[in-house]
Amino acid sequence: MINNMDKSKWQEKGYADEPIPAGTDLKAEIRRMCKEKNAVIMAHYYTQGEIQDIADFVGDSLALAQKAAQTDADIIVMCGVHFMGETNKILCPDKVVLVPDLNAKCSLAESCPADAFAKFVEEHPDHTVISYVNTTAATKAHTDVVVTSSNARQIVESFPKDEKIIFGPDQNLGGYINSITGRSMLLWNGACHVHEKFSLEKILQLKQDGAGANAIWNITNVTRSDRPKLYTTTAWADKMAETPSVIEAIKNDPLSPYFANGTDEGIADAVRNLLSPATNQFDNPWHCFAAEMSDYNYYAFLVWHRGLSIPRARNLHDAEVQQGKKIFNEIGCATCHRPSWTTGEDNYWAPAIIGNRQLPKYPKQTIYPYTDMIQHKLAMKNDIHGSWCRTTPLWGRGLSLVNTGAEDRLHDCRARNEIEAIMWHGYSKDSHAYKSAEKFFYLKKPDRDAVVKFLRSI
Repeated sequence: MINNMDKSKWQEKGYADEPIPAGTDLKAEIRRMCKEKNAVIMAHYYTQGEIQDIADFVGDSLALAQKAAQTDADIIVMCGVHFMGETNKILCPDKVVLVPDLNAKCSLAESCPADAFAKFVEEHPDHTVISYVNTTAATKAHTDVVVTSSNARQIVESFPKDEKIIFGPDQNLGGYINSITGRSMLLWNGACHVHEKFSLEKILQLKQDGAGANAIWNITNVTRSDRPKLYTTTAWADKMAETPSVIEAIKNDPLSPYFANGTDEGIADAVRNLLSPATNQFDNPWHCFAAEMSDYNYYAFLVWHRGLSIPRARNLHDAEVQQGKKIFNEIGCATCHRPSWTTGEDNYWAPAIIGNRQLPKYPKQTIYPYTDMIQHKLAMKNDIHGSWCRTTPLWGRGLSLVNTGAEDRLHDCRARNEIEAIMWHGYSKDSHAYKSAEKFFYLKKPDRDAVVKFLRSI
């Protein structure tokens, strides 16, 4: 097969990079060779679409390993990272397992070198060793039990509560299992570099700043008489229909609208079609749902929501609040946190389904949101939008403490109170608000307290 490329070069590269004759139909040739050699192609969900298109099976690493164990093929081509090929070989020792790219590595598996893990295990001889499936075969050799993310909790809880356990390599999964089981497993310090890029702050920010996130009257998957279709994607519907745990859960619930005839194929067909963005939820062959929101309730919701525009202010005439307002303006905060706006005619569009019912209007209102609605560069650590942040409206910020007894969360949820939020403005000298934050920092404590009291009163 390898004619022109030196063996040492393809071994270093991880795959054979041979020229392909012009005019070759790659898909047809691959399928021909699979038939000729009795081979199956397994493709992980993370592979590119054209790889999945020619695969015999597509799934996550566990599902593919299970399929591999069931196949009658002589050769398994595992299109995924290296440990997946190893797992297939463990389950199918009599078969030839090929990994197209030997250098396709998993950062989580790489974070747990077998020799270092073996030493770690030796240092704790009285511990049972549980490893996540995303590990190399060499690491699995030092493991008592291998788990997946879906059964890790079940396996851990099968051991006595006082069992001493080492869990590796994923400290995030192990930490989560500890938190929900009350265990104190000893965790190997490993992680996936992609997962490490996510944080609670970033997820919450994405939820807050996503397209239409504030248009709660358009909640995407609440069906109404004028919205009979779901706001989903075909790819997501297909994914749900191909996920074994989804099928199994529905199979165990005969009352599920997705149950169909109770077979795997019937359930998958119902899931794929009922979750499709093209399916009318009220008129289809699989299950006809009722609208989740009536026309009148939608109208009532719009009336209620339109009246939420102005939070109630408090103690604005208090002397300390007035002092805080004066300082707020003097140190430059009002440059971006513009105090007032005057609204327009409020000729708001009304959806047809509310009929002749009238929505309340609030034209020419003077409001005090304390924002210019513009994005400014704050250069905060672990920022999300290239350091750009839209000026947060300040009105109503103090109501959280008044009504719930807890502080609001500010600045992508990274600040626990107003003081921290203000100081985040000065995290970097590149911040557009650095000077204002610096001035606040050097205020006397009574003046800082006055600014905070003002912010809590708007």
